[in-house]
Amino acid sequence: MNKKEKKLLFVYFDGKLTNEEEDKFKKSVEKSEVFRTEKQEYEQMRGFISENAERKLKPFFESRVLNELSSQSANFMTVNFAESLALSFRKILAPALIIILFLLSFNLISSGEVSVNSALGIQNVSIEEAFNSTIDLAME
Repeated sequence: MNKKEKKLLFVYFDGKLTNEEEDKFKKSVEKSEVFRTEKQEYEQMRGFISENAERKLKPFFESRVLNELSSQSANFMTVNFAESLALSFRKILAPALIIILFLLSFNLISSGEVSVNSALGIQNVSIEEAFNSTIDLAME
């Protein structure tokens, strides 16, 4: 049985065959023994499931399942987000510390003095230099 015939069979069971598809379905049933056998097997399975499923399920089964799934998924998302955040932080902690220490030491070495301003790369600028228009133009 090819994919088109199998799709036609499933559409038949859904009850949504168009007139053209219904003609193809009837021809397939008449011509193909494999198609007929497959159709009978699916009909038997559907009958068995529909007979047994209704007896064993308690009332409001669907709503209970959906409520349980929604509560578990909300709890799962909260726990998972916190765990993934902690794992991500652990993965980037060592490389970030190495980069920060490298940049701080580079600033200290290049400035030639030991101070917080030189470690952070902050330059001492006088008021005249800050308001000098040539510096402003050069920065733009």
